[in-house]
Amino acid sequence: MVEINPRTLDDVPATSYSDHATTAIKTGTWKYVQPVYEDKLPACSHRCPAGNDISRFLYLTAKGDLLEAARWIRRGNPLPATLGRVCPHPCEDECNRGPLGGAIAIHMMERFLGDQGAAEELLPERAPATGKRVAVVGAGPAGIAAAYNLALRGHEVEVLDDKPEPGGFLRTGIPQYRLPREVLDREIALVERCGVRFVPDTRVGRDVSLDELRERFDAVLVAIGFHGSRPLGVPGEDHEHVYNGVRLLERILAGERPELPPRMAVVGGGNTAMDVARSLRRIGVEPVVVYRRSRMEMPAIPTEVDEALAEGIEMVFLTAPKRVVIEGGRITGLECVKMRLGEPDESGRRRPVPVEGSEHVVPVSGIVTAIGETAELDMLPEPLRDGWRVAHDARFATPLEGVFTAGDVATGEGTVTAAVGTGRRAAAVIDAFLRGEALPEEAPRVQVLWGRQVRLDTVVHVEQLNLAYHKEAPRPGIEELDPAVRVRDFSEVVRSFTAERAIEEARRCLECGTCNECLNCLWFCPDVAIHKRSGFGFDIDEEHCKGCGICVEECPRDALTLVEVER
Repeated sequence: MVEINPRTLDDVPATSYSDHATTAIKTGTWKYVQPVYEDKLPACSHRCPAGNDISRFLYLTAKGDLLEAARWIRRGNPLPATLGRVCPHPCEDECNRGPLGGAIAIHMMERFLGDQGAAEELLPERAPATGKRVAVVGAGPAGIAAAYNLALRGHEVEVLDDKPEPGGFLRTGIPQYRLPREVLDREIALVERCGVRFVPDTRVGRDVSLDELRERFDAVLVAIGFHGSRPLGVPGEDHEHVYNGVRLLERILAGERPELPPRMAVVGGGNTAMDVARSLRRIGVEPVVVYRRSRMEMPAIPTEVDEALAEGIEMVFLTAPKRVVIEGGRITGLECVKMRLGEPDESGRRRPVPVEGSEHVVPVSGIVTAIGETAELDMLPEPLRDGWRVAHDARFATPLEGVFTAGDVATGEGTVTAAVGTGRRAAAVIDAFLRGEALPEEAPRVQVLWGRQVRLDTVVHVEQLNLAYHKEAPRPGIEELDPAVRVRDFSEVVRSFTAERAIEEARRCLECGTCNECLNCLWFCPDVAIHKRSGFGFDIDEEHCKGCGICVEECPRDALTLVEVER
């Protein structure tokens, strides 16, 4: 029997002994799996149509390096202050911080960093000039994003637009209470500082032909937006007091104050309908929104609907127009029919079905149509027309050599953020074309993590995180003007974060999918097989790592993965 407490050396049992360092025994040679550090895609970045490197600019902000964070967000996105105000921020729907106090207010962080100024020091370094020239048709978000990214790659870019000032629908279709003009002007000025030249009051098909552009430039990008409004398709819609929502909004935002009927029906449930209704409210017209589905199916940004309701705007749901009621030459109402929701249609929303015998009149003296926008493609040659969109393949290349497309006329997604994303993607393809390189099979996705392209199949969701290391922290409130005050004019409704609040909010970010040197892996490794580098990151001693996986389990951010060892 072995003595538990030996009294002499003879009582000590025989044991193995070595006077060599532990590194002499390669204990990890028998393992079949080993951990590797792997950059993975945060769920927020995966959902960002513009391809923003969200966790990186939040990390820099959390450190208090606001200048570098503001510079980082502009690496491929020329409109962060704009997108932070008008994007529906699907990134926040997927934020893994959600169950721990609420999603990060990513849109507020984006607008805060975008508002940091208009100095050239905020711009990424521009590549050497290539001598190649690109014409971009359309100065909306897609055209601006493409021009910016092409200019950063060293190409000479001209952007042609039929409006007096660049911005497209950002200028003509989004009211100042959402997007102040000085914000848009400041961001466009930065794009110009990159070398982009804007050519206003120039319409392709009227002032210059597409063939002329193809002769003068090495590549052409068609990035016109949706500026045509769909008709109601009901009797009486040709009355003078039935207005095109897109055109009426453009007039109001340009400063006009047309004489309008005192009470107007706004037909539609999208962002244009909300913008029209809220703008009418501010110029003294009483709007009533008529929408054929329920609020749940409204395509408008939910916060836009909330703000419209807070401003006292009446909304009538499950109601569709049937005819314009005209008496004595004047509109006295909009005859409508009640709807019920049936099976889902091609959009995924439940199809509205008329309820027999439910006809009724909504009393109004004017009507605004806002049931969707379409592209005006009459200026383009036949090979480029494909119904409502510009004909193109997965690379955004059209049937005409050297002509590409981006934005709403390419995808029909209909958001500013998606337009910026397609502009960035198209710019990457055009750059390859101009350099004589083989074009990719499809326009590359722009999802990145800390400046590096990340595989799209590595998305990190909340169940992959070690939540034991993350405390609940509440999402900060967002300050808005009082509804009773804001309806008096077009002053911006939402108030920006202060620097202190932005830093505090950035520190709530979980930094999913990337190592931030929390040291958990190093402290928990039972084999002392993880070593801190002199710079950033860690090295794994493969000869001594036994592949136990403790480091992987204890990583708070899923930045480590167990992989099979290749023998």
